[in-house]
Amino acid sequence: MEAPAERLFVRRATGLVREIGLPTAVIIGICNVIGLGWQKRVFQAAGWSPVRESEYFLGIHPMLMAFLLGGILVLLTAWCYASLAAAMPRSGGGYVFISRVIHPAAGFIGGWLATWGTAVSYGLIGVAVMESLIIFGGLAGIQVPESFGSPLGLFLFGLVVIAVFSGIAFFGVRIYGYFLWALFVVPATILVLVYILFLTANPDTLNAGIQALFGVRAEQVTRAAIDQGMARIAAGNTYWGQLPPP
Repeated sequence: MEAPAERLFVRRATGLVREIGLPTAVIIGICNVIGLGWQKRVFQAAGWSPVRESEYFLGIHPMLMAFLLGGILVLLTAWCYASLAAAMPRSGGGYVFISRVIHPAAGFIGGWLATWGTAVSYGLIGVAVMESLIIFGGLAGIQVPESFGSPLGLFLFGLVVIAVFSGIAFFGVRIYGYFLWALFVVPATILVLVYILFLTANPDTLNAGIQALFGVRAEQVTRAAIDQGMARIAAGNTYWGQLPPP
């Protein structure tokens, strides 16, 4: 007696045409979740921290521990998606998976939450791009008009960023994949160089760089920020909580 064939949710024709390969698909996933959040928040929380070093769980910095714990959940989620994609090779996505495994209503809600969450992130990233240009442009000696940093200026620039990326996406996923590769390779290379600098740096070279940039030593910058309440405000915005006085 023949063993029953494995049942898959397969249709004979889908009309889908493969336009990207595995590397581009991986890059799309990386560019979707890695960017403003970890680039900005890690550096904000890596300095002055509300948790004393003696209170680190297992001796690991809270930010690194957050990535480790989050990584476990991400791996479990990826395993679930991979299993569902293997069972439904010709159809997939959050809505399809959730609606068939849980309920169509849950899939509908999950799909819209993902859509709106992505739309909001476009606006945040668009504004953050101009904020970064203002900060690093000032450090490089490039004078940026003050109007660019106003709420209206940030809003208009954010719209421009969204319009540009939407226009590129209009030409299809293959062209957009090439564009994402360029966006990934350039900052990834710079980030590797920055990490190399961090690994080769020492307190003396760090203080010398800050001295050359700001005219004071690193501890003076940190103390001035704490005295002015900047660390308290930044940390409060980061953690959405009220921190005790330093």
